[in-house]
Amino acid sequence: VIAVSETVRNELRERFQLADDLVHLVHNAADHFTPLPRRPRADAPLLHLGHLEPRKNLSLLVRALAADPTLPQLVLAGAAKGDEKERLNALANELGVERRVHLFGPYDEAELPDLLATCAALVVPSKLEGFGIPVLEAQRAGVPVAISNAGALQEVAGREAPHFDPGDPEACAQAIHAALRTPQAELDNARRR
Repeated sequence: VIAVSETVRNELRERFQLADDLVHLVHNAADHFTPLPRRPRADAPLLHLGHLEPRKNLSLLVRALAADPTLPQLVLAGAAKGDEKERLNALANELGVERRVHLFGPYDEAELPDLLATCAALVVPSKLEGFGIPVLEAQRAGVPVAISNAGALQEVAGREAPHFDPGDPEACAQAIHAALRTPQAELDNARRR
């Protein structure tokens, strides 16, 4: 059995009572695109890449924007599942941040390098992730990341990446600010990993 992260590997071993030598770790990669040089504007938005669905916990990002008006605008890039688009729009309206939340919709793989080159930071507030390819994509492109401490995200991003509890909008806002202050040298080191 092949697992993409130690988190998934441990889950498989526990759930199916598999011997250690039967579950092998093979990480995902982010070599499917060529990053562009970073060129975020002063008003560059925060970015989330991936489906819009409840486990991605995107309502937490909307709540973080409402809790901290100094955060940049937010672009949610990805296809919506079910009524998630409507639910997120309703929450943004209810919290008064509808002008700061932009649903980009599905994006083509060719758009990925530009999305990463122009954003302020990538934010992944998921409640559950078996790996988190967008984190690896962002690191490859030299983009600061703020992640929840759920699933394999810290394993992928590194324990030093700004992180937060996936139920705490204020902690999310603080981690985003920390990500935005990440020195370029650290981003360059993450890119080389």
